[in-house]
Amino acid sequence: MRKAIGPIALIIQLGATIVVATLLPLFIGIWLDNRLNTAPWITLVGLVLGIVLAVTSVYRAVASNYKKLS
Repeated sequence: MRKAIGPIALIIQLGATIVVATLLPLFIGIWLDNRLNTAPWITLVGLVLGIVLAVTSVYRAVASNYKKLS
């Protein structure tokens, strides 16, 4: 049972990382676009930034846990 907790925790961590890293810059971009009347440019920059952050964070999490799970 204890060996199953590691992969499950990693999956939960990856899911949370993807959601937070993508949505936070996106919502900040939407908010700034509404305040500055620049839609959709800051939102698109926020979305691209969020995707880059999500991919980088997932790569780091998987790379650091790869040896532990093997």
